[in-house]
Amino acid sequence: MIETFEYSLNFLKRPNFEPEEFFYSDKARMLNIDNYTDDVEILDNLITTADKIQEVRSLLKKLIKITSGYRSPLLNSAVGGSPRSQHMKGQAVDFICPQFGTPEEIVKQIKAKGVVVDQCLIERSWVHLSITKDNNRNIFGYYLNGRFKEL
Repeated sequence: MIETFEYSLNFLKRPNFEPEEFFYSDKARMLNIDNYTDDVEILDNLITTADKIQEVRSLLKKLIKITSGYRSPLLNSAVGGSPRSQHMKGQAVDFICPQFGTPEEIVKQIKAKGVVVDQCLIERSWVHLSITKDNNRNIFGYYLNGRFKEL
């Protein structure tokens, strides 16, 4: 298990991602919210999440911009996130990849290639990708008017 935040940063580095990308937030910066954690379980989850987003990057072969990774409880509240958000557990990232295509095209490609996920959802203009270590449900789709639509 990881013992410190600084130590964990080395483990979050991936060929196409820097560790800070998993913690950066425009909203946190604007509100002066410390969006880092030294929680060992969350950092361990982030390593799994970093592996998955790197897998997706290798599949899409285009630049991915993480728009939301880990969220502290304070930041999650500030952005109106769910109280059960996987972002707070280090199990989710939101991203865009405009060079590849629309969020729908991205989700369809990830599903078609058999990438194992917990959820891969179209959310407004980005993709929400979550991963767990034990119980990946392979949910692909979006919500429209409060109802889930599978892709």
